[in-house]
Amino acid sequence: MNSPKQISPAALLLAIKVNLLRNPLFHPETVMDIFGLTRDQVRQKIQDGTFPWAFDLARGGSRRTEPRILSLSIIEQQIGSLPGIGRSRDLVLPEVIDLILPKRDVRSTELRKLLSMNSEQMQVLRADLVVTQPPRATDGAYSYTVYSRASVAEMLAKRRMT
Repeated sequence: MNSPKQISPAALLLAIKVNLLRNPLFHPETVMDIFGLTRDQVRQKIQDGTFPWAFDLARGGSRRTEPRILSLSIIEQQIGSLPGIGRSRDLVLPEVIDLILPKRDVRSTELRKLLSMNSEQMQVLRADLVVTQPPRATDGAYSYTVYSRASVAEMLAKRRMT
């Protein structure tokens, strides 16, 4: 019988970092599943600073919030801060934006994944974003819109929850 191979701590940290960059913001339900919390408990942890980086992506004027929480701040609750990044509470907004967004304009399909949103939720944010390239087709592979990175960063800054 083969013995299981051990994964090195460096390889594990690299895998965590790669996945944090792929999914930089967690939906509250993900956080509820990870910690066994209720929605109210997640909201309390955002308010008390346990999860220092959260953004409300709800429709403007809506009474309901749609928080998205920086995955780094969730992961560090389990394994501590990641070398090379540090504690999420010590980061400043531009560093957090760099963890969430690529350093270029962003396709709508990519932005939906980065913000953990569906297409209907994404429609709500469109008014706050600057289009740098409209869709080249009405459906299919070229039906995405490209948004200015700066406008996405500004929208996130306005919607930060504290």
